[in-house]
Amino acid sequence: GIFTMILGLIIVLNHNIWEWNAKGLITLMGWGSLIKGATFLIVPNLLFSIARSFYKNKTVMQVAMVFVLLIGAFFCKSYFGYFA
Repeated sequence: GIFTMILGLIIVLNHNIWEWNAKGLITLMGWGSLIKGATFLIVPNLLFSIARSFYKNKTVMQVAMVFVLLIGAFFCKSYFGYFA
């Protein structure tokens, strides 16, 4: 939780750009990481129960994996975000 929160904090402090493009997506991911890390530190059992429900439903896991792969491909295909 601490590592996730620090990583999100680094992104938010260095790249807090709210636009409707890849820069905004990186900012949104940074805020998500910051909130996730804080949630892990404050109420870890809540996130563990959510993770267990994800693992039990195979379809939800497959959709989440495709979503993450598409975002990763978007950032790998072009050098958006920090460089744009």
